[in-house]
Amino acid sequence: MKILITGAAGSIGSVFVKRFKQFNFNKMILIDKDENQLTELNRNLLLIFNSNKINKLTFICSDINFLDITNFIINNNI
Repeated sequence: MKILITGAAGSIGSVFVKRFKQFNFNKMILIDKDENQLTELNRNLLLIFNSNKINKLTFICSDINFLDITNFIINNNI
């Protein structure tokens, strides 16, 4: 299972991401436009996820308005 979460570093998004600790996933792509919050989320996940799950995370710092989200989903088989 591949998961895409936009706004991943925000208040709701970060709680949502942390809840996936209990689930098995193949890849999780985390998108947020705030580089500092995304870095902070990465630091928090390093503390609570095991190394196997950390290796399945991809962090993208970008404003979703500048992404072609439809093609992104198709190209990444989400």
